[in-house]
Amino acid sequence: MGPEPMTQNRFRMHDTTSAGPAAARNSFKRWLIAAAAVLFLAAGAAFLLVDFDALRQFPNVPRPPLPAADPALEQQAAEIRQKLESAPADAALWQGLARTYVLQGKFAEAVPAYKSAIDNGAEGAAVQSAYGEAQVMAASGQVTKEALAAFQAALAKDEGESRARYYLALADAQGGRLHEALDQWIKLESDSRGDAPWRKSLSERIDQTANALGLDPQNLPGRGGAAAGEPSMADLTLAARLPQAERTAFLGGKTKSLAARLGREPGDVKGWTVLAQAYKLLGDYPQSLAAWKHAAALAPDNEGVLIHYAEAILALRQDGQKLPPEFAALTQRIRTLDPKNLEGLYFGGLAEQDAGNVSGARTLWEELLRELPPESPQRVEIQRQLDALAGGG
Repeated sequence: MGPEPMTQNRFRMHDTTSAGPAAARNSFKRWLIAAAAVLFLAAGAAFLLVDFDALRQFPNVPRPPLPAADPALEQQAAEIRQKLESAPADAALWQGLARTYVLQGKFAEAVPAYKSAIDNGAEGAAVQSAYGEAQVMAASGQVTKEALAAFQAALAKDEGESRARYYLALADAQGGRLHEALDQWIKLESDSRGDAPWRKSLSERIDQTANALGLDPQNLPGRGGAAAGEPSMADLTLAARLPQAERTAFLGGKTKSLAARLGREPGDVKGWTVLAQAYKLLGDYPQSLAAWKHAAALAPDNEGVLIHYAEAILALRQDGQKLPPEFAALTQRIRTLDPKNLEGLYFGGLAEQDAGNVSGARTLWEELLRELPPESPQRVEIQRQLDALAGGG
């Protein structure tokens, strides 16, 4: 579940905006998003099978009926297990096996496979969220303590990870905290695209919960998205598909309203992230950078915000221009929070290269190559950049 993979860590939407001053430098970032999307969509199959029409008391989520035996999936699982005999530390193989088990409805088998994938280096919000969901399904729909930890780990990497947000709210509901669950589901509905495949079921769950609490589903505080006159995440997704002139007409006034409110309420980190993305869609890269800087100051431990901030710096960099000092500090902070973060490794290499430390750049990009799956298309670009360092360290 989730708005299409908001990369391996964070609350970002797909970047379909027009190119900025240095958009080519961000192509690697988009490739990382695409790679995460492949994993996310495959791992998300179980979520789409969940029956959301649970009892209003929400003791659990009914486990979906087991699919009919599929010889092709059986063969696929057997082949992966055979490969694991000679490569037991291959995280990608473990993750592939876990996804195959999920497609077979073998959730109890998927759980240890996902754990092995994570223990051997699989990272990112999507794999943690899929691991948690497999545990929920294996426990007949109960959000167990172990599943809860997995979802919390997912949100630590991407606070917008929708599947994790859904199940954490479900845990509240199962614990009798229906009001808290309702609030979280309303926020998730607000952040979801109107055409998201889970949106209808989520909205029905909100209606059911409101009815169970004696509330009017159509007049719930916060339902319908952002504050009146401000851009919502759904607005940003829609705006990204519009021609620039229409985009400006659609977002311009809402963006001004949000900026004015943040001037009065500067502690709203989510508001700053929305404002930053809105400015980027409007082509105002300096203002987008300023908004990400505000967000990063409010959330210095949020990898997603820090990565967006770094990207905004790169978007304004002109050819041959030195990176500002905060870029190196920013990338170091990202790597301190998560030494294996792919974008952190890539940006760190850029910072080292910019500082003339060819050896340091090579070390980070070689580590990045080791972390990328063998079939990843990003490997070609990273190898090209490594080759360009030849003779420098």
